[in-house]
Amino acid sequence: MRIIYRYLLGEVVTASSAAIALLTSLIMFGDAFKRISQVVADNDIPFHVVLKMIALLSPQAMTITIPWGLLVGTLLVFGRMSQHREILIIRSAGIGLVPLIAPVALFSLCMCALSFYNNAILAPKCMVVFKQMLLDIGRNNPTMLIKAQEPVTQFTGYTIYVDKKFGNTIEGVYIWKTDPRTKIPLQSWRAERGQINADLINKQLAITLVNAKEYVRAAADPADLSRVTLGMRASQLPVWVPLGADFDTNRVTVTIGIMTAEQIMNQIFADSDRKFKFMPLFTELQKRVSFAVACFTFMFLAIPLAITTGRGETSIGFVISVAVVVLYYLMIAFATSLKEKPDAYPDLIIWIPNILLQILGFWLIWRSNKHPA
Repeated sequence: MRIIYRYLLGEVVTASSAAIALLTSLIMFGDAFKRISQVVADNDIPFHVVLKMIALLSPQAMTITIPWGLLVGTLLVFGRMSQHREILIIRSAGIGLVPLIAPVALFSLCMCALSFYNNAILAPKCMVVFKQMLLDIGRNNPTMLIKAQEPVTQFTGYTIYVDKKFGNTIEGVYIWKTDPRTKIPLQSWRAERGQINADLINKQLAITLVNAKEYVRAAADPADLSRVTLGMRASQLPVWVPLGADFDTNRVTVTIGIMTAEQIMNQIFADSDRKFKFMPLFTELQKRVSFAVACFTFMFLAIPLAITTGRGETSIGFVISVAVVVLYYLMIAFATSLKEKPDAYPDLIIWIPNILLQILGFWLIWRSNKHPA
């Protein structure tokens, strides 16, 4: 048995590690392209800094890829063993399916612990460092904060929207000067295109608008759209947007998604100064534990699925894994969407995927053990 255990465990560890590395790379680089491609294009960032920023995104990707990689690895190993009749030979020697998978089950529990550490501590801390690096880059070049087709509200008292952005050139420009308290627009500018420059000495953003129009609202009632009047029209119109105090801080805005498990627990049990509602905090904590337990769930589901299909091809195993993962995370996403509705019990719903898939996995193992192929 010791030789069989060593062989089986070695195969699963090798296959799972390779799958985790490959999946993490794919998701990490995809996420990095989405988050920092524009930042890299607009700034002269050293290559080693870019690599560090990409590496900081890997723990976030591993939240998904650790259980997914274990699923893929287990499917491939047991699928190949089933195809080559290795499991049948082992079973004919009087070794049951349950004792056979014992080392793999132990390995999955170790992966649960590793996944929980990643979800609860490592990934949130890395995301804080990543956001801090973006903040530092943005402080040196605030123009990067303006993105195409995304309303920008980081500048106190101003909202900026652009249709297109090419470096520091923008097209389809809309700027609203708003009341900091009521957020009601007091004045606005529209232009075909413009040029952005950061004046860090005076802490302001200089936007030169081309073919611009200015609209002014009545001071007595700025919410009354019938009293909006056309102001200045110019082929070139400069608008200065103050950067404000946000660019003098070194702190990243703390959200539930980038809080460690310890910080979430402290907020849950805080008698006062609770910044977030209880249910979103509790649901987030349950979600991270649920993602960790998914390692055990996926392993127990993968073994009987692999034995049943009896196929060792990578494509078959990967297709099955994608179907299982998509189903699992869709159910988790549904539970997370209810985090603001305590009456829906999202903290309990978030465990339904694990419970259902574990029941299915145990039943399939019992069935395979009772009726070996």
